[in-house]
Amino acid sequence: MLTTDFFLLKDFDEVLKKFPSRRSSQRYILLHTLRKYHKKDEDLNNTAPIPSEELIKILWGKKAIHFDKKDLKKYKKAFSALKSSVNRLLKDMHKKGLNPKGIYIIRTNRLGVIETAKEDIIEQLSIKINALKMYLSKVETKIKRDEGGLSPDKETEPEGELYKDKGIEKTIQEMEELIQKARGAGGDE
Repeated sequence: MLTTDFFLLKDFDEVLKKFPSRRSSQRYILLHTLRKYHKKDEDLNNTAPIPSEELIKILWGKKAIHFDKKDLKKYKKAFSALKSSVNRLLKDMHKKGLNPKGIYIIRTNRLGVIETAKEDIIEQLSIKINALKMYLSKVETKIKRDEGGLSPDKETEPEGELYKDKGIEKTIQEMEELIQKARGAGGDE
């Protein structure tokens, strides 16, 4: 499952605008820094981890540039706490509707989607697919009746020829496969 199947950079930019921390706070700086690692939407699909050490050096500046092993452990612990704090705020924003796509920071220090948000998106997609199928079935039945092929009182089960011919069936099938793939994908919370 690709991250861009769930959100794009414009969605993250909106979250960043609404993020409830001062622009000078480390929480905001962390998100802003992660945004710099994603210059275009396709970068969201990059699964290579962003090293914590790189982010630590950016966040703590000169103090962290020449850290020894003892200091590295201290900074990693502080970074982990910072990331957890940011994720708590992002999840809270999601609950309040300010982060509708459920964007948060995953283990690899990349941007991802809260598992419950994925489930919500998948459920909405499923509902739309089913509604589309029902609508197309009704349209096909009406067309057959209008062409004289069916009597108005005859109960039939449309065969789906209308949307097969229009390529809609393929689109529906691709959406259903995407949903199945998403349901099978493990979370990263």
